[in-house]
Parts: sequence; structure tokens; C-alpha cells
Amino acid sequence: MILILIRHAKTEAAWPDRTRRLLPEGEERCLANALWLQHKGWVPEKIVYSPATRTWQTAELMNQHLGAELIEREDLYESRESVYQKVIQDFKAECLAVLGHNPEIGFLAELWSAGSISSFKPGAMAVFGYESTKSPVGTTGPQDFQLLGYLP
Repeated sequence: MILILIRHAKTEAAWPDRTRRLLPEGEERCLANALWLQHKGWVPEKIVYSPATRTWQTAELMNQHLGAELIEREDLYESRESVYQKVIQDFKAECLAVLGHNPEIGFLAELWSAGSISSFKPGAMAVFGYESTKSPVGTTGPQDFQLLGYLP
């Protein structure tokens, strides 16, 4: 199975945090990310995202080229890495994208890449392969994951 971790693209510095919108360069990055995934053959069936404005904008823009089922998940906003792991378990797919926020999503990218990824800036994506017979929930290290691609 393929798991894609995506951090929302670059945003304005506004308040309240939940309503921050993408900058034009963030919008461009979304389209570039989608085309990169298409080119690599990693097209998600589902994109699960936080309800923050910047994440649903990222999901919508990327999905113009991907055609995935978009699923908003309230608990991905201001959550712990265990929530991300639960989302991965709840929405099984041959290729699943989870779109969220740092520090949690960056922590998982670093953990599952065995430290190969140490920075997860806005718009970053990490693509992992893992065995469908193993659940990422409760994983304590990268032993079950193979980093297939990374777009910083």
C-alpha cells in the first residue's frame, strides 16, 4: 500500500489560525505536487485533510489533477501523531493521502523515514510503501515503512 503524507502549502500570516489562506506560491505548489504524484504513479484514491482553510484549499487544488475522494477529518486539526495513525487505519486504500499540519505530520515523516526526512516545510510530501497486512497504528519505528519519494 502507498501512504502519502502532505503538509499544507504556504500560507498568509493571518489570524485566526484556522482561517489562514494559501498564498499564490502555495497554490502553485499544490498543482506541482499533484503533477509530481501523477508522474510517479502515486495517485491517491482518498485525500483525508484537516478542516483548516489552508488544508482544504491544498486538497481541492491538488485534486483538480488527481480525482480522489476528499474527506474532511476534524480531529486532524491540532492533533497528536496518534490521530494521524488512526486516520490511516480508518481510511484504508491502496493509495491514501493524509494532509495536515506540523509538528505532527513532520514528526511522522521523520520517524517513518528513519530520520532521512528532517524538515517538513509547507507543501512537503513524503510517500511511503507499507505492507497492507501491517497497520501503521502503534508503529514505533520505521521498520514497516519504505520511503519511496520525498518532495521537500
